[in-house]
Amino acid sequence: MKKKSTKEDLVNRRRTQIIKAAIKEFSSRGFHETEMDKIAITAGVSKGTLYNYFENKQDLFLSSIDWGLNRLISRVYEAIEGIDDPVEKLQKALEVYLEFLRQNRNLFVILYQYRSRFREDMRAKFGKRHTAHFYVLEDILADGMRKGVFKKFDAKSGALAFAGGVFHSILHGSIELKDKKSVTKYASEFKELILYGIIKRK
Repeated sequence: MKKKSTKEDLVNRRRTQIIKAAIKEFSSRGFHETEMDKIAITAGVSKGTLYNYFENKQDLFLSSIDWGLNRLISRVYEAIEGIDDPVEKLQKALEVYLEFLRQNRNLFVILYQYRSRFREDMRAKFGKRHTAHFYVLEDILADGMRKGVFKKFDAKSGALAFAGGVFHSILHGSIELKDKKSVTKYASEFKELILYGIIKRK
C-alpha cells in the first residue's frame, strides 16, 4: 500500500510540474504559438512524457485551467470554514481570491484570453466544475440573504459581477497586489463596494 501511495505522489508531482510549465508558456506565447516541445523543455521532461499525462495540447491547456480553478475553490472553502457571519465570510473569500490572483496571474491571463474559444470544450470536459468558483460566491451571497443580512437579489448574477470585477481589476492593472497587506486593503474596498455601493452614506 505504501508503494502505491508513493507512486501516486510521484505521478501527481510530475503532472503538477508539467501544468505549471504549460501555464507559463501559454500565458507568454499564447495557445497557438506554444509548442509541446517548449513546454517539455520548461518542465524538464521529454516530449513523450507529456503525452503520458495529456492527450494533446488542448487537453493540457484545459487541464491546466481546471487544476488552477480547483486550487482556488479549495482555498476559498478552507478559508471560510467555520465562519458564520456572511459579511466576514465575504471578506475572507475576497482576500483568498485576490491573493490567489496575485500568485497565479498567468493562469487567469490564459483563462480570459481563451474563455470564449474554449468555453464549450471546458463545459464538455469538466461539466460545472469550470464555473464552480462562482458557486462558492453564490452560496455566500445566498446565505447572507437567508440570514437577513443582505437584501434580496439574484445571487448568481451577483457572484458573476463580483468575480468578474475582481479578475478584470487585476488583469488590466487597475490595482497592484504586492503583498498580503495590499490584498487585505483591496479586499476591504471591494467588500465596501459590493455591500454599500458608491452612494455616500449619512
